[in-house]
Amino acid sequence: MLDKERIQERLKTILRERSLLTDFVGISFEEFNNDKNIHEYYGTLHHLQIALQAVLDISQHITSQLLLGRYKKNREVFPLLAKKKIITKEISNKMEKAIGARNIFVHQYEDVDPKEIYNIIQNNLSDFDEFVSQIDKFLQRSS
Repeated sequence: MLDKERIQERLKTILRERSLLTDFVGISFEEFNNDKNIHEYYGTLHHLQIALQAVLDISQHITSQLLLGRYKKNREVFPLLAKKKIITKEISNKMEKAIGARNIFVHQYEDVDPKEIYNIIQNNLSDFDEFVSQIDKFLQRSS
């Protein structure tokens, strides 16, 4: 059985963390990757991790509760959601890539490329909005 309240809380988390990242939209890479801003840089990394973990938590919960299939790697959960039309193939592909980046943030943090973080913040924050919108529509349909 879907825990819709839990999902809604995670959706709020995604939107909150995404909102905190908008402070860095439009700044130059030099400003973003400046030693004076090292705390802000690590803050952005943390906000991305939290938002992506919430995306993963929601996706895994839906997949397991609806028995959508098995997966070995976290990113494999998204095609299962797309197959059942819970999310689109496009957002599935984007979230697969994002979770791949999250895995580097968490497990290979010494390999994190500041340019990749900067690029995500400048060009991909709307992917969070789209994911939230699609999951919200799914919850409305399943009521």
